[in-house]
Amino acid sequence: MKGIKVFIFCIIGLIVAMTAPLLTTSVYAKDKEVQLNVKGMTCNACAEEVKDALDKVKGVKKSEVSWKKELAVVTVKKGTDPNLLVSAVEEAGYEAYLADNPRKREAKKEEEREEPSRDRGTHSH
Repeated sequence: MKGIKVFIFCIIGLIVAMTAPLLTTSVYAKDKEVQLNVKGMTCNACAEEVKDALDKVKGVKKSEVSWKKELAVVTVKKGTDPNLLVSAVEEAGYEAYLADNPRKREAKKEEEREEPSRDRGTHSH
C-alpha cells in the first residue's frame, strides 16, 4: 500500500512539473511584443525621446529603443492598439511604422514624396 502512495505522489509531482511551464507561459501570453521601425533618430537623445513617447502610451509595459538599429521593441498589454505606438512616435517628430507591415512602409514613403518634411524631435544636437 505504501508503495502505491509513493507511486501516485511521484506521478502527481511529474504532472505538476510538466505543466508548470504551460501555466507560466499563459501569464506572459497576456503581453505582446511589437516592433516598430523608427526613422529620423540620429543619437541617444533621439532614442530617449522616442522611448519617453512610447512609455506614455496606455498599455505599454516597457520599451527599448535603438537609434543605430532604427528599431523600437515595445512590450504591451494584450489588446493595446499598435497604431497608438506609431502615432506616439510620429507626434514626437519621427517616422514610424510597424516592422511587420511592408505595405504601410511603402505607402508612408509615397506620402513623404508628396509632403514637405517635418521637424525631427525637440532636442538640439
